[in-house]
Amino acid sequence: MAAVYNALNWLTEICKKDDLVYFYFAGHGDKESQAIYNLGFLLTYNTLRPNYKNNALRIEDLNECANTLSARIMQMWCSSPMPVTQAI
Repeated sequence: MAAVYNALNWLTEICKKDDLVYFYFAGHGDKESQAIYNLGFLLTYNTLRPNYKNNALRIEDLNECANTLSARIMQMWCSSPMPVTQAI
């Protein structure tokens, strides 16, 4: 999971104005139902079910990354049942 967050951090550092960024995730998604906020997560191969907060990519973190990029457009495709929106 750390590798995914490291890649997102790297992307925010190297992305320049007018760059075009594509994000593709092939995996599963789920919604944490035990927390008050019902956060959505993208699950990697090693995600443990009872602990999504520490072992999965939060949709909120991905949206925050997309909104802070200096790129003109970021498009996200996920082959996951969890809906992820396109950020512009």
